[in-house]
Amino acid sequence: MPLIPPYTQAIIWSIPQAVTKTETFADIVPTIERSLDRDILGAWYPRAVDDAGGFHQTFAADWKKLPDDKRGTVYQSRLTWVAAQAALHAKSGSDEQKRYRNIALHGLDYLQKTMWDAENGGGFFFEVSPTGKPTADRNGEKHAYGIAFGIYASCAVYEATKDERALKLAQSGFAYLEKFSHDAKNGGYVEALSRDNKPVLRGTVAGQNDSIGTPYGYKSMNTHIHLLEAVTALYAIAPTPEVKTRLAELLTIVRDKVAVEPGCLNLYLTPDFRPVPGHDSFG
Repeated sequence: MPLIPPYTQAIIWSIPQAVTKTETFADIVPTIERSLDRDILGAWYPRAVDDAGGFHQTFAADWKKLPDDKRGTVYQSRLTWVAAQAALHAKSGSDEQKRYRNIALHGLDYLQKTMWDAENGGGFFFEVSPTGKPTADRNGEKHAYGIAFGIYASCAVYEATKDERALKLAQSGFAYLEKFSHDAKNGGYVEALSRDNKPVLRGTVAGQNDSIGTPYGYKSMNTHIHLLEAVTALYAIAPTPEVKTRLAELLTIVRDKVAVEPGCLNLYLTPDFRPVPGHDSFG
């Protein structure tokens, strides 16, 4: 799953309309930039910014706001990350840069104060209610996938603002994974965790899947590629030996266990990284 699917879609949709056999990438840059400004940045900001905290995440097709029934770390992280990237690529010192920095810090504040479980050893909740309470249907489940997004967004905010809170939150997310999620025996990470930070290896009912749709007890391509992404971003801003070790481990797992010749990915794997038959991904 891409970090910001609408961005990817906008680029894909715009290119076929603009490209001919004689055009180069430089020729289509204005089209891509217009699409980014109009269909992504102009569409989501400030529309999604909730003055009460975080980003509103439920809209009708005509952009009418609908009530949020939940707030998710993944969505909140995505909008935070995009705002940080917009700030990084805006003209230095411009009003645009200041605006997107403020939006990125707005998102960071919500990740830190609402999505982070400060009462129970840390970690980002996968979802909370609109009032910031852990959702009852998953009993406050945390997930390595969501935590990866929180780390990734926090790293981007630090890059864009140099706010030490962002670096601290990213490092806290990594430390949480190391303490509660990392599989010292097999490598990689246990994915679903209870609110009290215990591995969740089976659902409350037979056949139940975790918060991202992975059967409980398995490891997934989806989680581990995003962990690789997050740890790479953390290493870029805080290259400690511990982060370097885990980055090398994740890269090896994705290269040797997840990726399959001639060109697909194992979607689900056992705890010791044996592929689960019948589940492959080409993207």
